[in-house]
Amino acid sequence: MTTQVTWDTFTPREIVRTKRLIHLEDVGPYEYCTTRQDAEVIVRDIGRMPQGGTTHDRLMDNGRPNRLNATLMDPEDRVLEYWSHNTRGYHKIIEYDGTVTDWITVHKGLKGWDCESYLITAARIEGDELIFETDKAEYGLKMREAVNGSMCNYYGQEYDPEAHTEHLMIYALSHGKTPQDIRRFMGVSAPVELCLFSAYTRGEHGKLVPSKSFDAMMDLAHELGLRPKVSQDVHPYRPWILPIKVRKYCQRRILGICEDGKKNDCVPGCSRFYANPDIPIDPKDRWDAKSAKKVPARYCEEDDDE
Repeated sequence: MTTQVTWDTFTPREIVRTKRLIHLEDVGPYEYCTTRQDAEVIVRDIGRMPQGGTTHDRLMDNGRPNRLNATLMDPEDRVLEYWSHNTRGYHKIIEYDGTVTDWITVHKGLKGWDCESYLITAARIEGDELIFETDKAEYGLKMREAVNGSMCNYYGQEYDPEAHTEHLMIYALSHGKTPQDIRRFMGVSAPVELCLFSAYTRGEHGKLVPSKSFDAMMDLAHELGLRPKVSQDVHPYRPWILPIKVRKYCQRRILGICEDGKKNDCVPGCSRFYANPDIPIDPKDRWDAKSAKKVPARYCEEDDDE
């Protein structure tokens, strides 16, 4: 049965425009794919701070190079970038004012800069495909099994904010901390695992002093109610000597209890090196400002753990 209408009672129907679905695995030479676990987490967190839980959560501080010093980033043009290592093309931009946007990058050719990024307005799962909706079109990523060999460069890492530095930052963002709060902790110099933070560092003239970066990181974790998985072992005594002089003072070599104690096998930076505080250190072997100038370039190291 139909209802007759006149020109003044007619209501036009809204035109529904269907966006073209582009299957990204068929676009260009890049391997576009994801896992079901990643897809579910991405759909859950579209448009808001990441909560973590993909097969390998990543969070880094990015920005444009400083025009006066290309080795540094412009402090006025920096953002946090979140993504999963095993989801290709998708990333989340978190500006330091708290603005969160989601993007899909589509490569058009072999050259890395031959690509375009589109703002994601919504995401959903249809069958075995994760679909992103943008103003231009819908882009689909096929799901694959989350195991080694299922995709190029697959890497699995369980979300654990008590063990992984980047996961701790993600946890902080989803539990009341702002991007500005965690800004001081971001950067390529931070260890990827919390257990790699050293409780002590070298101060003036090589004196062993508490590490400020370690204390700050532990305080952040404790404020969030986490218990960082860091080493509770007693640190062995390590005199501040030149790397090339390590073998001379190593107690494992002196006592004959080191399997790699031969001259050709004993290398600077050995993790098993330890010394005796009662053994006097030859002044010319000390690693102070004067002797550091004599260190061969291949042995030079920079201690910036403060």
